[in-house]
Parts: sequence; C-alpha cells; structure tokens
Amino acid sequence: MSNPELGALHRDLVMTGQITEAEFWDGREHLILAQAAAEGQKKGKPGQLVDPRPEAVEGGEIKIRITPQLVHDIFDEYPVVARAYSENVPNKLSEEQFWKRYFQSKLFNVHRASIRSSATQHVVKEDPIFDKRPRNEHVEVFVDLAATLEDHEETGNEKDITMQAGRQKAALPLIRKFNEHSERLLNSALGEVPPAKRRRLDHGEDAYSQIDLEDLHDAEASNGIVLEMQDRQRYFEARMSGGAAESSQPKLDPMAVLQETKANLQNWETRLTQLKIDRKSGDSALIGMTKDVANRLDGRARKNDIPDGLLRQMTSCQTAANEFLRQFWLATYPPPGEPPAVATPAQRAAKAAKMIGFISKTHEKVQALVQTAQQHGIDPNRVQTALKPVLQASDQALTFYRNKKPSKV
Repeated sequence: MSNPELGALHRDLVMTGQITEAEFWDGREHLILAQAAAEGQKKGKPGQLVDPRPEAVEGGEIKIRITPQLVHDIFDEYPVVARAYSENVPNKLSEEQFWKRYFQSKLFNVHRASIRSSATQHVVKEDPIFDKRPRNEHVEVFVDLAATLEDHEETGNEKDITMQAGRQKAALPLIRKFNEHSERLLNSALGEVPPAKRRRLDHGEDAYSQIDLEDLHDAEASNGIVLEMQDRQRYFEARMSGGAAESSQPKLDPMAVLQETKANLQNWETRLTQLKIDRKSGDSALIGMTKDVANRLDGRARKNDIPDGLLRQMTSCQTAANEFLRQFWLATYPPPGEPPAVATPAQRAAKAAKMIGFISKTHEKVQALVQTAQQHGIDPNRVQTALKPVLQASDQALTFYRNKKPSKV
C-alpha cells in the first residue's frame, strides 16, 4: 500500500483475522477509487515540439542526426511525412534520399518552430513529394492562436485590433504550426473518449459548449441527515419570546455613549502616571512564565525516551481501537443514502456486537502497555495520558451499546 500506516493497520487486523477484508475497506471506498484512478492514468504525449536542430561540422557542412526516436517523433507529429515515407520508401527513394529531400523542402521549414524558418520558405524550391499536399486549415476555436473573436460581445467589448492575424506575415506559419500541434496533443490525450465526454456542441449553442465536459460537473450533493425536532412549536415560541425581551430593553443613544466615552478618556496621561503595579504580581507572573519555559524544554529533552518497541505497541493499540470504533459507529449509524441491500439491520447489529467485543478489551490492552512501561522505567502516567482519548471513546461506545434499545428487525 502507498500509505504505510494503513498497510500496518491492515496487517494487524485483517491478516490476523480480527476483521474481514470487506469490513476493513467499508467506508474507505474513496481510497480504492483514488488508487485505481492513479494506476489507470496514462502518461500523456509530451508537449515539446519536434524541431531537429542542424549541426555544423568541418568544411562548413550542416548535418542533422537522424535517430529512430527522431523518426518516430516526426511521424507522430506530422502524419503527412509518414504518408510520404510509406508511399516512396523504398520503391521510389532510398531512406537517405527521402530524409535529404525532406530536410531541404519547404514542408520542413514550415514544421520548424522558428520565425527564421519562414523566411527561408521563399528561397527553397518546392518538392513534388512534400510540398504539393493540402494543409488542414480547420482549427478548433479554443486552440486557434490566430482567432480574433472578441469575448463577451453582448457586453459591448470591441474587437482586439492588436491581435489581428496576418499583421506580421512571418508569424503566420508559427501560429498555424502551434495550432496544429495543440490540436494533435488534445486528440492524442482524448483518445477513445466517448463523444459525450469530448464536448457538447449542438446546433444553436455558443462556442463555450465545446469545453462543457461531464467530468467537470459537480456530483449530486448529499442532502445530509434530516434532524427531527421534538416540540418544534415550543422551540420557536421560546425564540420569539427572547426576541420580544430584547426589544423591550431600552435603546442606547449613540451620542450619549460617545459623550460618556470622551469624558472617561480625559486626563488619561495623568491617570497613567499614577498607576502603580504591585511588584509581587509582576514577579509571580515572571516566575510562572519561566517555569513554563523550563517545563517545555524539559519535556522536549524527554520526548524520545520511550523505547521504539513500546512506542510501536502504543501506536498499534491506538490505531486498532480507532478502527474498531469506526466500524462500530459505521454499523450503528450507516451513511445516509446507503442502499438497504448493502447490509440488513440484522447484519449491522451483528457487526456492531462483534466490534463491541474488540472495544471492550481496550482497557486490558492499555493496562498491559502500562505494565510494560513500568518494566522499562517509564512513567506509566505518560502512557495513560497518551491513550486516555481512546479509552474515553471506548467507554462512550460501550455505554451507548449497553443503553441502546434493541431495534425491531
């Protein structure tokens, strides 16, 4: 398990047969779902653009190192290159000839993520294999960097003239490239997602319906536990009588209160100089603070003097008791909205009785830990103080179970 504490609790309770696997995970379904979601999550496609960098070698030549990973990335990023490769290699062109022509084509300069590459498109000759293929100009509006539609047109916003596509012609190839790259990333991330989760775009709806995803909708909220109030009329009558009593009190005049406050603050400097503080009170306060600091420092010094074995036993006792208490209250008060088929009243009563049997042994286990602490020379009061909340919670559960009226099945 990714949670070591939960794994240790599972070994102590489930592996020893004290509770079943189903009982242990009852109420922890969200942990199972979170773990399943984490394991089922796949790593997405990297967002980095494929941009082979030429390297200068001796003699002024420029080379590009072609690796299997680079070929895979180019085919994945640019399907047009993959189609050209399958149509021409090895029947019409060799592997070396194909890549040489690709890196010298206009298509390669279009694919490069640089404004300087757009300038070379005007001097590079067209290649009949790569540069005669049609481009896909359809781009989704939410990934289109060339879009100039203004937002919230109904409020009167004017068009953003500073973002007009085409003002800088050198930037257009880059914008198209980023659009295509963004669309490919989104499509690869969505994969085989059902159309209902991809987007909702019906006739007559606005563009924002494209990003209305079901996974972003809030789940149906629980109505909670309905409280039944006894003698409701008496409760509201008491509130009304209290409000009437408050209204019968005389109202204060703000101006009179302000005048009285000003009068009380007159000559406050003289009164402050006449103030005398008893020295004994100051000394006692200072001594008390000094003792508190000394006790805290002494407590920190003795913080780790409990042996590791005893500390593990105390932790195990506390976590096991908390788990039994959780199971008991879960069986006594099932979550609201739980289907009746999950557990019948008789099954819940049997589970509660089983957990009470474990809870009743909490005092015995704590007493054994106290004796172990005495054997190690540890103050037993420290063990009792540390486990006192668990003992109180166990006593409350035992008292509740004894006083509970048997339910009719």
